[in-house]
Amino acid sequence: MTLFFVVFLNIFSSQAKVEALAGGGILDEKGAGVFELGFDVVDKSLSLGISLPFAFNHEGGFYKSMWDEGSDFGSAIRYLSWYRKSEELRAAVRIGNENDITIGTGALVKNLTLTSELFRNHSALRIYFENTHFRLNGFVNDFVEPRFGGGDLTFLFTDYLSAGTSFFLDTQAVLHISDPMGITQVDTKLRKIIPWETGNLVGTSVFLTYKPASWFSATAQAVSFDPSDIRGWGGVFSADFRYTREKWKLDFKLRGAAGGSGFTYAPVDQFYLVRNFYLNMASGNSLLSGLKNKTMTSAGGSADFTASYGNKMTVSGGIRTAGGNHVFHLSSLIFVKKGFQLSFYSAFSDEENFIFALESRLKVSRSFFVFLRGARQYTVIGHQPVFQTSTMAFAGIGGNYRLE
Repeated sequence: MTLFFVVFLNIFSSQAKVEALAGGGILDEKGAGVFELGFDVVDKSLSLGISLPFAFNHEGGFYKSMWDEGSDFGSAIRYLSWYRKSEELRAAVRIGNENDITIGTGALVKNLTLTSELFRNHSALRIYFENTHFRLNGFVNDFVEPRFGGGDLTFLFTDYLSAGTSFFLDTQAVLHISDPMGITQVDTKLRKIIPWETGNLVGTSVFLTYKPASWFSATAQAVSFDPSDIRGWGGVFSADFRYTREKWKLDFKLRGAAGGSGFTYAPVDQFYLVRNFYLNMASGNSLLSGLKNKTMTSAGGSADFTASYGNKMTVSGGIRTAGGNHVFHLSSLIFVKKGFQLSFYSAFSDEENFIFALESRLKVSRSFFVFLRGARQYTVIGHQPVFQTSTMAFAGIGGNYRLE
């Protein structure tokens, strides 16, 4: 998501690249323009990408909200990554755009989107470390202004047996809104202060995985969003299948779950940020309050797939359901030899909550291209975490120059 499909990077080249694009279109049913300047350089294990996006309204005014907070300036770093690989060690550290994050087996954090604004940089921090004995994976949503994060630690006992634990922590989870109707009626400048109650949301899991063959693995785990209370624990069982033939690869995962704390719905997902407010304005109680109060006991399950053909195409999708709630998602990333590139992402749920983003690019010469970009997303109103629906569609031209 976000800008990983706004600017397609050739990360296999050690040459530096400067790129600019400009276009016009519609933002929230009004005319708007966009200009973006980027710089990329990759040198062995160290990579850096910088992006400076600017948007203008139909009157020529600059959208100041893109550059009015500390995290906005940190997000100018589209990515800064370090990678090391040897026979016994793989390690990576990355700052920049990170989305579609899954921690551990996905019972706590699955397909998490770190920003509700799909075409905007964000400065997440991710780490990865693996040797012959254990694997460590973690993230923080914003290294400039951190709010939530998670990770997993897996011990690799043998080639077919592993066990581990995963966790998630949100230090500012919205648990109750004191004036829900005030949010629905507030103007876009958000002049009034809306009271809400925040608190810590903690999730944890322990799991055991058995992999008797390269094409199959099974995992059993215990999961909770309130580890100190036995009523909040539940069980999850999942099975993973993989089919490989030449350049084709197909992964398919089935999961069944039952227990308390509503974890079967996998709330830390594509709509996690939006759910804090948008879906709970009428009642004043957020979905997260159900996790804390253990009012969401249910059974559920999920099915997910990922299909890929070499480095030319990747398509993934799935469905999760629990307690009458459903979430569907579908995404693709396609590269064509003749210079056409396409990325698509969508997710929607029963609550009429729907996001989608599409970016396509067609190369017209060695250094120039045309692009089309569209999205339905949620944008932040003012400086507080209140969301409203936003749509956008842009088309334009761009160019890049490689520094020898």
